[in-house]
Amino acid sequence: MKYLRWFLNTVRPYRLRLSATMLCHIFTAACTIGFVYVSKKLVDVAVAVLSGIHQAEGLVIWASAMVGITLVRIILNAARTYLQTTTEIRLKNRLRKRLFNILLHLQNDGGTRHHSGDVLNRIQEDVRVVASSFAVSLPNLLGTALQFAAAFVFLLLLDVRLALVIIVVVPLGMLVGKYITGRVRHLTH
Repeated sequence: MKYLRWFLNTVRPYRLRLSATMLCHIFTAACTIGFVYVSKKLVDVAVAVLSGIHQAEGLVIWASAMVGITLVRIILNAARTYLQTTTEIRLKNRLRKRLFNILLHLQNDGGTRHHSGDVLNRIQEDVRVVASSFAVSLPNLLGTALQFAAAFVFLLLLDVRLALVIIVVVPLGMLVGKYITGRVRHLTH
C-alpha cells in the first residue's frame, strides 16, 4: 500500500500527459484495426473491379481511406513519442531533485558526513529506470494489451473459428518454443 501511495503521488503531476499518451495508444489501436478492415475492403473491391462487377470509384475511396489512416497513425505515433519523452524527462528531473534534496539535508543535519559517489550513481540509474517504467513501459504495456484485445475482438467478428484456433495455437507454439529453447541450451552446455 505504501508503494502504491508513493506511485500515485509521484505520477499525480503527470496524469494529464499519461492520459494523453494512453489516448494516443487507444486511437493507434483503433487505426490499426481500421487499417486491417480497410485493407480487406480494398482487396475485395479490387477483385470486384478486376472481375468487372464494380466500377473503379470504390477503389479510389478505399485507397484514400487507407492513406488517411496511415497519416493519422504517423501523427499519433509522433504525438505519443513526444509525450512519452517529455514526460519521462520531466519525471526524471523531478525525482532527481527530490532525492538530491534529501541527500543534501542528510549531510547538513549531520546524519552522514561523507558518502561515496556510488550513492549518486545509484540515484541516477534508479531514477532513469523508474521514470522510464512510469512514462514509457507502463503506457506501452497497457497500449499493447489493448491492441491485442481489439485485434482478438476484430478477429472474432471476422471468423470465430480462426480466433479459436489462434487461442489454442499461440500458447501451444509458445510451449513448444520454450521446450526447444531449453533443449538447445541443454545441448550447448
